[in-house]
Amino acid sequence: MSEGVYTTEEKRKRIFGIVGAASGNLVEWFDFYIYAVFAVYFQQALTSPDMTSATKQIYIWGVFAASFFSDP
Repeated sequence: MSEGVYTTEEKRKRIFGIVGAASGNLVEWFDFYIYAVFAVYFQQALTSPDMTSATKQIYIWGVFAASFFSDP
């Protein structure tokens, strides 16, 4: 078989793999996007009222940064 020529089954498997990988990547980046967009709201809802604004921002964006470092 010459290079670049695939059977119909091989093409189907490759397309299925590409679509699956792209879908997983889309969902992962969508999660990061949603967190970044709503971080301002999370800052008020998920932190203690007695914290200063700067401390709240460090806390919320620190969680966002940690998600990048912990992502394989």
